[in-house]
Amino acid sequence: MKFLHIRQISFFILLSGAVFSLNLHGQKKVEEHEFVPLGFLVNDLNEFQAGFAAKLAVKNINDHGGINGKPLKLITRSVEGSWGAGSGEVVDLVFNEKVTAILGSIDGRNSHLAEQVIAKTQVLYLSAWSSDPSLSKAYVPWYFSLVPTDDQQATLLLDEVNVKNGFQKIFVVHDHTYDAEQALKSLIEGTKGRDRLKIRSFGYPPTASGSEGFLAEVNRNGAEAVILIGTQLPLLKILNQLEELNETIPIYTHLSVQGSQEFISNRIEYINRFYVIGSGKGMHSDLYGFESAFIKQYDQKPGPMATFVYDGILILADALKQSENHDLSLQQTMSQINYQGLRAKVQFDSQGRVKNPGELRILKE
Repeated sequence: MKFLHIRQISFFILLSGAVFSLNLHGQKKVEEHEFVPLGFLVNDLNEFQAGFAAKLAVKNINDHGGINGKPLKLITRSVEGSWGAGSGEVVDLVFNEKVTAILGSIDGRNSHLAEQVIAKTQVLYLSAWSSDPSLSKAYVPWYFSLVPTDDQQATLLLDEVNVKNGFQKIFVVHDHTYDAEQALKSLIEGTKGRDRLKIRSFGYPPTASGSEGFLAEVNRNGAEAVILIGTQLPLLKILNQLEELNETIPIYTHLSVQGSQEFISNRIEYINRFYVIGSGKGMHSDLYGFESAFIKQYDQKPGPMATFVYDGILILADALKQSENHDLSLQQTMSQINYQGLRAKVQFDSQGRVKNPGELRILKE
């Protein structure tokens, strides 16, 4: 028999008590707000990409009449801290702040905690960053995700390197975070049925052979393509080392890489060198206005983390308007959403996953 960690026990006691309270008072109408409260979860309150994008989205909505005449109010909580801290914040958002829905720009581990809460409370949750495929496989009807899952990204990457270009020797460099390890699993699983495709993976920071082990393998065995995964990779160092060995080797990135601070701050260095996953065609006319406002504030272009958050808040606002106007549940409305986001049209499948996983393209200005 496995023993639960003490923090896990505390979390389940907290959640059970909160749900019991909901059941006791479930027939009472929630007190009317003068505004529409929307929960927003981040990994760090200083995560400016997500935070500033959220402020721009809320301003846009409220400048255009809010939610059926009521202003949208964003209630932000950080999930940083000891294990289980995030679940407490979700419970607080649901029961104390009485949010209408929650947008999460958080990692996979904390997303799983949030999903446990929404499975009990039936408050709609929209993920704007985690790509862990097991979240959608839990079949929680109130869970939706704007971000292509690791499985979807693995298919995009492997189709590009193996089917389109015929590469067979793929080297994957990843950090040791939970999210990167999940993405690596999806890549490895995706190789099944692809004849002669070989993947070699290397963790960073290295544990035994060091980074030289990766470079020696590239030099000795002739990697035909490199895939990078994770928010904590030394991208410039990897790029420079690979160029010393073979400047023509193509480098592909998982979406997580584009969320790293090194990618954001050194983006210009990667122009025409990295293949990135974009959200597809059919850009919204507001994209350029959003980018201009972001650049004016931070002197750098917004990354996918920012655009996912911006789209997520506008999508939730649209769904809130529709559900009230047509007397449908928010979950029903979200499952039928057909929204033109900043970079692509957004629709969800039966598991709450975004239908359009995007496309691979060379990074350009």
